[in-house]
Amino acid sequence: MVKKIKEIEWEDGASEVIAFMFIFPLIIFAFLLIIYGMQLSLTAQTLQYTTYSATRAAVISENESTAIDNANAIIDNCMPEGYMNISDANFTYEYVEGNHWLKGNIIKGTVTLNTKLLIPFSRFTNDNGYATLHSSICMMIERPAV
Repeated sequence: MVKKIKEIEWEDGASEVIAFMFIFPLIIFAFLLIIYGMQLSLTAQTLQYTTYSATRAAVISENESTAIDNANAIIDNCMPEGYMNISDANFTYEYVEGNHWLKGNIIKGTVTLNTKLLIPFSRFTNDNGYATLHSSICMMIERPAV
C-alpha cells in the first residue's frame, strides 16, 4: 500500500482526487462524531429534565403505588416510545432517609432508559447496540401516607 502511494505522481490532476479519497472517510467520521455528541447531549438533557419531573410527581403523591404510577405517566408524556430512539424508560426509587412513605423522608428517584445511538461501538452501548442511560435526583416526600 505504501509502495503504491509513493508511485503516484502527485503533480498530476488525478492526485487531488486520490488524496480526497484518502481523506473523505476521515471527514465523514468526524461529521458522525459531531452528530453523535449532539445526540448524546440532547438525550442526557431530556433524561435529566424527565428525572426531575418524574421524581417531583412521585414525592407529591399520597402513597407509594400512586407515586410510581404518576412518575411513569410523566415519563410516558416526556419521552414517548420511539422518541429519540428511546425503547424503554422506567422509574425506580429507593429511600435515602427513612424506610416508609412518610412526609419528610428522602427518596432517590432514578429514570433509566435504553436508546439506540448513532455510533454503535461507543463506551455507552451494550451487545445489542443500545445504550443504557440513567439519571438520579434526591427529593423529600411532601405528602403523608394515609
